[in-house]
Amino acid sequence: MAIETWITDFNKYLDAWDGKYIITSPDIDGILSACLLADKFGAKLAGVYTTRYLILFDGCGAKEAKNALWLDHDISEEGIQCMGQHLVDHSELDMLPKRGKNSFNPNNYFRQTWKKSFHGSRMKEGKRDKYPYATIHFLMAGMEIPSPPKFTKHFHLLAHADGSWGTCVDYKVNTMTWKSTMFGNTQLVVNILNEGYVNDDQNFAGHSNLVEDLVSLGVAKRSSRSGPSSLIPSRWQNLQGKQSINYRKNSPPNEWLTKFNGILGYVSKATGWEIEIPSRVTELHRGLVLEVSNRGEIEDGDFDQFMFDENIFSHAITGAGTMRFTKNLSITNVIKSHSSVTIDRTLFD
Repeated sequence: MAIETWITDFNKYLDAWDGKYIITSPDIDGILSACLLADKFGAKLAGVYTTRYLILFDGCGAKEAKNALWLDHDISEEGIQCMGQHLVDHSELDMLPKRGKNSFNPNNYFRQTWKKSFHGSRMKEGKRDKYPYATIHFLMAGMEIPSPPKFTKHFHLLAHADGSWGTCVDYKVNTMTWKSTMFGNTQLVVNILNEGYVNDDQNFAGHSNLVEDLVSLGVAKRSSRSGPSSLIPSRWQNLQGKQSINYRKNSPPNEWLTKFNGILGYVSKATGWEIEIPSRVTELHRGLVLEVSNRGEIEDGDFDQFMFDENIFSHAITGAGTMRFTKNLSITNVIKSHSSVTIDRTLFD
């Protein structure tokens, strides 16, 4: 499939969005994606979805949430449009009937499945694993947004999103396969990530300063992996992870928003992508997060029915033996009743 084909389809889906509202994830990839779409369309950030909590801002409610474009997420709710990059297909037999029309995900689009993923760093040439880059990377490619100059904060943010810089070291065969499939030579940042980003002292200095800034603003310090990689240079290993602004149970919502806004403003300034900063949290919805610990727990061909049986709102296959999903969170029910027994809904006046 030619690169132009997915870009044409992506823009068809993007054009179906009215450009008014965004809901995104609370991590660097989601924030970058929100800033880009807000800047290009004048969209308002209606809220943040953590997969456990839906946090809505400035009087936005269920109507705005349902009409929003959900970024860096894969939602399975009729009428909700999303663009993310998580692995979502259990097998080739899946149709994902709960997934909203005009949604885009590289794994789903190119039919990457759980069974055909998680081959590890020693994957052989000719195989393909799950999409290895961030949401912001395919958004930029699809919208024909050029990469920023090397060694800028903007460039390092794009390298940092979802730990893409490290993925390009650990999973070289897969990153090059997807580069050929989706990007070619159109995105400077993708090229450089695959051409020795970690071997450049200037990249290390700039990326280190970026991570120091993010941690000081409140990004979680934890690494994104259970142990150090033998392929990543030792001086880079402490820069792994550092992606998310966590929201925890019983956290004062507007205190969390102050931290989130600090990082949102930092990213907006570094990229030049303007976004309106939220002023307060006005609604909080909570779902139930569960896991499937083995692909074999669900027979091939049965996953679509499983989605209905479990009333899945969103899901992601996060490891060779793990699929996480959220249930008991339905935007449709809130629209109909404005108070649903399946949602813990709290208003902050």
